[in-house]
Amino acid sequence: MQAFLTALIQRSVSMSALALVLLALSPLLARRCASKWLYGAWMVIVAGLVVPFRLPTRTVQIRAEAVPAAVRPIFSAGSGTVPAAVSAVAPAVSADPAVPWDRLAGALWIAGVAAFLLYHGLRHARFLGMVKRWSEPAQGKILKVLEASEREMGIAGRIGLRICPCVSSPMVTGFRNAVILLPRSDFSEEELKYILRHELVHFRRKDLWLRGLVVLAAAVHWFNPMVYLIAKAAALQCELSCDAAVVDGIGPEGRRKYGEVLLGAVKSRPKARTAFSSNFYSGKKGMKKRIFAILDTRKKKAGILVLCLILLGTLGTGTAVAVGGQGTGGRSASRTDSFSELRTLAGKWAEAVKNRDGKAQYALLSPKCQAAVYDEYSAGHWSTGTSSPWVESYEISVDRNRKNSAAVTYRYATSTGFAGDYEQTLSFAEQNGKFLIDGFSEPKEVSQTASDVSSDSQVGAFLSSADGRDFQGAANRFVKAYLIGDIREMKRCLSNPESGRNDFSMAGRTVDWKSLTLKIAPEAVGENAVSAEYEIFLPGGGSQSLCFTMEKTGGEWKTVSYKAEK
Repeated sequence: MQAFLTALIQRSVSMSALALVLLALSPLLARRCASKWLYGAWMVIVAGLVVPFRLPTRTVQIRAEAVPAAVRPIFSAGSGTVPAAVSAVAPAVSADPAVPWDRLAGALWIAGVAAFLLYHGLRHARFLGMVKRWSEPAQGKILKVLEASEREMGIAGRIGLRICPCVSSPMVTGFRNAVILLPRSDFSEEELKYILRHELVHFRRKDLWLRGLVVLAAAVHWFNPMVYLIAKAAALQCELSCDAAVVDGIGPEGRRKYGEVLLGAVKSRPKARTAFSSNFYSGKKGMKKRIFAILDTRKKKAGILVLCLILLGTLGTGTAVAVGGQGTGGRSASRTDSFSELRTLAGKWAEAVKNRDGKAQYALLSPKCQAAVYDEYSAGHWSTGTSSPWVESYEISVDRNRKNSAAVTYRYATSTGFAGDYEQTLSFAEQNGKFLIDGFSEPKEVSQTASDVSSDSQVGAFLSSADGRDFQGAANRFVKAYLIGDIREMKRCLSNPESGRNDFSMAGRTVDWKSLTLKIAPEAVGENAVSAEYEIFLPGGGSQSLCFTMEKTGGEWKTVSYKAEK
């Protein structure tokens, strides 16, 4: 729906701009070009408002994972610490998301179209009911003049003729069974000749079907005020071109008489009207233009050039919209452009995560992903992540072998220094010529810890077990808290935080470190107790050690004692 609404607005704006140009040039063109060509130009614009909505012919087939949940806070509130690991992929959001804006806008647009068509449909039905009740078939000379006019104009189809006092001017209506309606029957034979010829021109050119197209365009673009000006201009140009067809080959005197008939046939402003009929009456300004055009005997040029320019303008805007929805049509020619776009998109996402800007993140997501995260983002007032630790920097990596994915590595920090690197995987989908983020994983810690266990299978088996993984997680939390001087988190990791053996002299200080190696001797692994050492490698060379003993009590690994050696 979002893509359709975007195309709809693009179409509405572009065709409105083209119509404004034609409106501005209309006074000049009316003096130089034949009316039928200008009428054709307006109908091209009307058709352009409706026809170019088409589905893309080529799309990108991309495998997308189930929509993951939003990026949740990686650190517990107020803890100031980094967990050892987080889930690689977030589970799908189970709660029903709020309705996104594009669905609300789409529902509003559909309601507007339905209301517009219902209004004009009911109005036309009421008009036909009134005509059926209050009109009567024409007889006598009126029918003879109609038959003579049909033969003269070469019209084979039969058209009805009725007298209806409820209408204020002659008109033709009816898509299947067309009928000419006259407000009265006392027209002279000469007046009838001009009036019926005018309405028969509408019938022969199928103008009622073109009016239906105008109504459809107005319904689709009901929100655009310009579309009503387009409909009005097209209706007036229709009458001008019909007048020109009636007076074609007639001298000045005949033109003058036709102008008088035109004015005399309209007794007042129309009482009952329908959008699906011709307009013998065109308003005061419209009638004035029509009279001047009827009396203008200058030879007009064919407006083929104008029609072609409007057609090219319409096709040009249609092509722009079509290209926007062609999927990989032009993109597949250069994979470098795709990688560049994905890198740019991943960079925008990472910057939004760094700034905790939920609105910016939301704008980069696909519609289904937006639906999945809407509740969570809005509940957090569109602010994601935590104030501490924060994202200090990030790196983007796009895999050329999997062009629908990228990896972002975030470097977190606190007020005391480095707080760990975390990697997040992004998946992309191309929709309507534009890449969007279609899925993302929870950031996963990039471990700087290596285990020196290759020489002993017993230790390796322990670390690969569920119990060993819990031990490593607890050990990682403790050493990270130590490295950033977070005494509060260190106490949470201790079995006896109040013991006098605990050394908290590093409070508020940080260790600038490069990587860690966990060393465990085979004899140090006991039942529910492990003694180990972290070798901490420093950026400038050298290292220091943190020796510690952990015991498993109550299902959790806690640090019993520790000692730092520099």
